[in-house]
Amino acid sequence: MSSPMKRQYQDLLEEVEIINNEVTVVRKQLWEAQDQLKEKEEKIRTLENHVNELLECRERDEENVKMLKEANTTLVEEEAKLREAMDMMKQVLTRSELKAKEDQETISRLEEERSLLSRKPLGVRFKQDEDAMEHIRHASEEQVRRLKLMLHHAEKEIEMRKHKHYVA
Repeated sequence: MSSPMKRQYQDLLEEVEIINNEVTVVRKQLWEAQDQLKEKEEKIRTLENHVNELLECRERDEENVKMLKEANTTLVEEEAKLREAMDMMKQVLTRSELKAKEDQETISRLEEERSLLSRKPLGVRFKQDEDAMEHIRHASEEQVRRLKLMLHHAEKEIEMRKHKHYVA
């Protein structure tokens, strides 16, 4: 080969080597860029999954809030009914206590009459009056006891529902 061609050939070889080196550098940069792209895509997928999980949690929370609101409304309605029943029970208890007081006054009056009559022989009739008076007293005391027990149970029920309502 001639010297100018050899020179040209040598120049071309050097140029090819430079281009090869540049191509190697560019390939390396391309691979690094691809690796970075993959990492970013993985991060994006991870973030998308996290966002989806958060959305699912939000939906569940919204459902739970809705259920809690419904339960709260029900509890408030039940509490109002219980208060109404409690007020009614108090009225019944008050009336029963008044009736018991009236019965007690009647019993006292009858006892006074009995003591006056006990001085005089009345026999069987007196025993019947005494039995009737004892029956009235026992029935009144039993009625007052039952009403107080019902009131106590109603108050306990209200307290339990209040506690349940506040816990919820």
